[in-house]
Amino acid sequence: MTIDETHGMNGHSVAIGSDINGPITNGHAHRTNGLRTNGTSTNAAHMNGNSNTMNGANGSRPPISIPMVKFRSQFVQDGRCRVPESRYNIETYYSDMKKPGTVSTQYGYFLDESVDVGALDMSFFTMARSEVERADPQQRLMLEVAHEALEDAGVTDWRGKTIGTYIGNFGEDWLEMFREGNPAPSTDVQEALMRRAYELGGITDFSETAMVECHRTGTPTGDPIETRAVARVFGEKGVYISSVKPNLGHTKAASGLVSLLKMVKALQHHIIPPNIKFSIPNPSIPFEEGKLTVPTEATPWPKDRLERVSVNSFGIGGANAHVILESAATYNIPTAVSGFPESPQLLLFTANSSKSITRLVDNYKVWIEQNPDKICDLAYTLARKRTHLPYRAFAIVNNGVIESVSQPINSKSAGPPSIVMVFTGQGAQWPQMGRELLQSDEVFKSSIQSLNQQLQTIAGKKPHYSIKEELKKAGKQSRLSSAKFSQPLCTAIQIALVDTLKTAGIVPHAVVGHSSGEIAAAYATRALTAKEAITVAHHHGAVAVKQERPGTMAAIEMGWREIENYLIPNITIASTDSG
Repeated sequence: MTIDETHGMNGHSVAIGSDINGPITNGHAHRTNGLRTNGTSTNAAHMNGNSNTMNGANGSRPPISIPMVKFRSQFVQDGRCRVPESRYNIETYYSDMKKPGTVSTQYGYFLDESVDVGALDMSFFTMARSEVERADPQQRLMLEVAHEALEDAGVTDWRGKTIGTYIGNFGEDWLEMFREGNPAPSTDVQEALMRRAYELGGITDFSETAMVECHRTGTPTGDPIETRAVARVFGEKGVYISSVKPNLGHTKAASGLVSLLKMVKALQHHIIPPNIKFSIPNPSIPFEEGKLTVPTEATPWPKDRLERVSVNSFGIGGANAHVILESAATYNIPTAVSGFPESPQLLLFTANSSKSITRLVDNYKVWIEQNPDKICDLAYTLARKRTHLPYRAFAIVNNGVIESVSQPINSKSAGPPSIVMVFTGQGAQWPQMGRELLQSDEVFKSSIQSLNQQLQTIAGKKPHYSIKEELKKAGKQSRLSSAKFSQPLCTAIQIALVDTLKTAGIVPHAVVGHSSGEIAAAYATRALTAKEAITVAHHHGAVAVKQERPGTMAAIEMGWREIENYLIPNITIASTDSG
């Protein structure tokens, strides 16, 4: 057994090709994240009532890797393989004669041999070395998978909060859950379970469900019983049925969770996944009578069905569960469209060691090459949905390519920075300033629109201009050379920048303002509201253009004592600016 301080999760887990345990993005800032989950159990309280919402996440160590790039062709690979030599000598124990002390198959489903179950990134967990050395490797894997599930959900500030992490664990048979002493499945009970789940979810039309992921294990007793129950509930208009067990085998206590993961991915990719190895239908299953269809290849989502699926899980001793999953698209919630961002994106990397962060950056480079249209989602996830660890690095991505990566630094030695914001007065403006931010940043755009609305509520003579429209004017059309426009527009730009930086957690510890820049500086310190600030800037500019007395001001790079020797009559020093 080994304890590798740089192996394992490497700051944040990345397994290229898998967006279950890999660099999962948690959605763009404006994307809805999660699936409605309504469920019930015949022997336990139901999961979430008809009005609750659960933001889902997952982490897993299935018998095989799950490359979602192959989703359309097979959803998941066939995990069945010959017994590895590292497990036991199959040549010694295999026999097709059913002899005592032998096994009757040379095949099975096994954990990915490339995963070192003896390794654990100790920097993530507050366990004594002696404790880790004696811990079952399964427990180490469980710790990593639980952490990955939190990452998948985008949960960072989880300490002290009520967050459930559900783990499949097989132990004693739940004898207290036996009903009437008969552990055999029941069509009537399974039908009642599904109808109860839909009742709790407030769903009355069963024909809108596209697919049912069955518990089916290939047994002559259980499969017909379950499919007859499905046919009773969904048989009027028919439904797709499938099972993940041909791919992964029976994962015992985790089988329900694996089916749940499969259906989450089906909704995510908008594809009915195939049921592999299906060739000869069981004659006891009512395929025609119940209008049950087994998809043998990746199938487009049926146009006459909602993005809704059901999942069955039936365990030992009569433990029954049914879960209904729906996509946010069912409720017409807009989803961000993937595409290349118009502006460069900042990626923030964080890990517990310099080796880990170097490996993390290398893995993300590969991921970006495979997913260049998801850079915005990745930038948002890394910045807002990851725990920020001691070692930090950043990269700039432009047109789907990483242009530069910073050297990793240890942020432990650095305290929080003290930020001073300097606000400019009239003279720093130019035509179409702020154009890119108006196009790309929702906070900046919203702030400018709000200021424009507040400008129109000024008492007395109403302004006859729009901040947004004046900022759009180019070249000779721009009126920014006039103080009437430059002062309120410069103030508006700086107020919007303060609002935009605040959303990123950047607030000033001190401010400095020059000339009319003092107005925006006062807003940054909350001495003025946005409405008060834009009102002052408007009147300040209006008064400036009303000045009729002739005069000129010059800015000279000399100290006031030196300049006094050159002053002529009627010329005075108005102010001394800091240099």
